[in-house]
Amino acid sequence: MSSKPVLIKVLLSLMTISGLLAAYWLYSLYQARSANPIDYWQLTEQAYDSDNLKTIDHSSWQAILTDYASYSQALNATVFDYAKLAADDDHHARQQLKNYLQALQTIDPRAFNHRQQFAYWVNLYNALTVDLVLSNYPVDSIREIHQLPIDGLGEIIGPWDIKVANIAGKELSLNQIEHGILRSIWQEPRVHYVINCASRGCPNLPLQAITAERLEQQLTTAAQDFINHPRAVDLQGNKLALSSIYNWFAEDFGEDQNALINHLSQYAKPALQQALMKFNGDIDYQYNWQLNQPLNE
Repeated sequence: MSSKPVLIKVLLSLMTISGLLAAYWLYSLYQARSANPIDYWQLTEQAYDSDNLKTIDHSSWQAILTDYASYSQALNATVFDYAKLAADDDHHARQQLKNYLQALQTIDPRAFNHRQQFAYWVNLYNALTVDLVLSNYPVDSIREIHQLPIDGLGEIIGPWDIKVANIAGKELSLNQIEHGILRSIWQEPRVHYVINCASRGCPNLPLQAITAERLEQQLTTAAQDFINHPRAVDLQGNKLALSSIYNWFAEDFGEDQNALINHLSQYAKPALQQALMKFNGDIDYQYNWQLNQPLNE
């Protein structure tokens, strides 16, 4: 019997394994995405109707944040205690999160005003991210989460492209919510400061559910909290290291480096603001993908 068929099978197997490994590494790197709007979710006149006073209840999400999210003095950032929630003996909190997500998925957000819609998508994104991590916990990083194709031969699907919600009859991934809805429709750069990717390098997971009534204040506070932390802006002399967010989504912060510096300066404390306005060097980028859980975990 010829050894050629066996050798071919071995080579094909090795190629398949190599392809899967390559796909794994590719998906595990958070890739920049263009903000291309999904027409289905575009704002209509109803979103700007002053008589449209309907509200969306986010109290269940607030209860979860109150019990499991906190400010870490050691990290000078917020953390989420996934281990504590996962170990919840009566599974009350886990069910509460599931119920909240289910309730949001019974709503068509297009029926609400634009501020209610914005708060809806941000809270939904953050709650879905927490739920995704919990469904795969324990993990050291959200990048470890993936979904294999049904036939096992296609491209591995990373955490941001898994379909995690069904809203108004449309299946959506985290990427679609972030890039096809929030970034592209509102064109608000501060959205990056209130959506959380479950990582220490990410802007804080808001400890207060985003609400239409407090939206402007919450966006500004989130921008200030992140930009004045060294994981976002670390300026030492003429060496500037920025969060990779400003590289991945550069288009959201202006047309060039000067526009980016102006954006950062707008929310920086006086000393940092002055240093930024004098800066004229090159920029390096950094990001920490460790899970945003308490340090003792």
